[in-house]
Amino acid sequence: MVLCIASFLTPFPQAEMQKCIICFQISDQATVEHIIPKALGNVHYVLPKGKVCLSCNQRFSRYEHQVLNSGAWLYERSKFRLCSTEVEAGNDPDDRIYARFLLKTMYESLYHSKSKFFHSTNLEEVRYELLGKPGLEYHLFFDKGIGEGRHIPGWMDRWRLGRNGLSLRYCYDEKRLFFELVFGQIYSVIQCTFHS
Repeated sequence: MVLCIASFLTPFPQAEMQKCIICFQISDQATVEHIIPKALGNVHYVLPKGKVCLSCNQRFSRYEHQVLNSGAWLYERSKFRLCSTEVEAGNDPDDRIYARFLLKTMYESLYHSKSKFFHSTNLEEVRYELLGKPGLEYHLFFDKGIGEGRHIPGWMDRWRLGRNGLSLRYCYDEKRLFFELVFGQIYSVIQCTFHS
């Protein structure tokens, strides 16, 4: 009896290659993408490995760093014991950086938690803005929330995020999409107006 050893040998599977949901390039990113930054206490609300490529992840990290180390955000983070009270606040980010921080969080959270809405709504203008190609009409609001918006995360993620004073909601009316990120006493709302 002759055994063919070759039939028993199979190569180890390679890391699954996926397309980045932002730039559509092949991604073999070996880490998860935090939808809400880890610096805000989020460890569970993440995208699976490979959903955001290294290049996009690094670009978003720069936006997050500028926003989360600005005065009000640093103050709220210290209230939740998410950073040292001895850290010196950086400058407030300009509106485009702040908008891209909110748009990134909105895009990834809708992709993760509201898949049907994400795939039935044309968010190409948002994606282009995240790629650094301006053209999206948006307005930022910081003084109030959106009122009767719908929660984005499911109940378990909503509960986990809520322990650190975090909330994500959205409201849509065919031409305008409102997204709200609340962290403690900070209300950040972006209104996107779509023309296509």
